[in-house]
Amino acid sequence: MQVVAAGRQLWHTGELQSNLAVSLQRVAIGLALGVAIGLTLALVAGLSKLGEDLVDPPLQLIRGVPILGLVPMALIWFGVGEAPKIFLIALGSVF
Repeated sequence: MQVVAAGRQLWHTGELQSNLAVSLQRVAIGLALGVAIGLTLALVAGLSKLGEDLVDPPLQLIRGVPILGLVPMALIWFGVGEAPKIFLIALGSVF
């Protein structure tokens, strides 16, 4: 019951809508990047034997690493902010 009341309060103050908009923007950017990169890598790997030999082994290696295991590395690489969040969303959608 307290969760519903807190949700109503956030909705009436407008905080929920603004935070939801930021989250949806982050997801849209990450998904667009992930789909573009994934499609490009799939075409390279699927259209030539050399492309498959160059692209598939590193992708299979990265795919085995849990996304949550990359959170500390993303924070080190990109710092605290929007970039590591977008990176992790894009990485999750590449595969």
